[in-house]
Amino acid sequence: MQIILNDYSLRGQFSDISHFCDSTSEFILPCLIFCERQQYDVLKSYETYRSKITNQLTFQDILYKSNGYPELQLLKSKLVQLFADEPYWNDSPQTPKGIDVDCQTEAFFRNGILLSYKDADFDSAKIAVTIADKEEIVYNASEKRQLLENLNECKVYELSNSLTLPDSDLKIEVRSAEEHHNEPHFHISNNSGTDVVVYFKDFAQHKGKPALPADDKIITQWLSNQNNRDYLIELWNYYHPEQHVKGN
Repeated sequence: MQIILNDYSLRGQFSDISHFCDSTSEFILPCLIFCERQQYDVLKSYETYRSKITNQLTFQDILYKSNGYPELQLLKSKLVQLFADEPYWNDSPQTPKGIDVDCQTEAFFRNGILLSYKDADFDSAKIAVTIADKEEIVYNASEKRQLLENLNECKVYELSNSLTLPDSDLKIEVRSAEEHHNEPHFHISNNSGTDVVVYFKDFAQHKGKPALPADDKIITQWLSNQNNRDYLIELWNYYHPEQHVKGN
């Protein structure tokens, strides 16, 4: 999956660097971290450097003149990685010849998703784009929840809160509605009536009757994989944003 930075979402709309940093930390950075873990390409254009952040400052100013802004230093490594390093979609544009090319047409012809900064025109999960005098729909995300939902709709990332492990009857559930959620957790059950609770804090079984066999290699092996743990954490945070679990 390719994620394309929406240059049009940077219009100098931020009042100052702190405003930009706050928006990046809350909305864009979680998307970038997720894309990095999933090994999705995040593409930008050669024009990104000249995009306006405030009325006076461009992205280039932000990246290379940030020594006086401690809050920006925390974000700089990720921003440099995104905006200063390859890949650029300009190097191999997928927009057919004869059509005006920009980040939006590239997102459409690559079957990708636009990643937008918060802006009145780019807050929707889908936006209309005119391509060759025809209105087309492009997926768009200005926050992580939108990104996950678009990926789910594109059948790239599964947001179902229940999955059955291969070659077994073991089902893992991050239940979306229960009376009590005092501790973030998920359930493991099987066809024999077993239903145990595993807490995210240590990924160890704490409650349930009857207990899963201690030597159940399938579940032990599956949960030992960090990618699988991260996936369950993502599901929990999606269904229970009020009880956020921090991933690794």
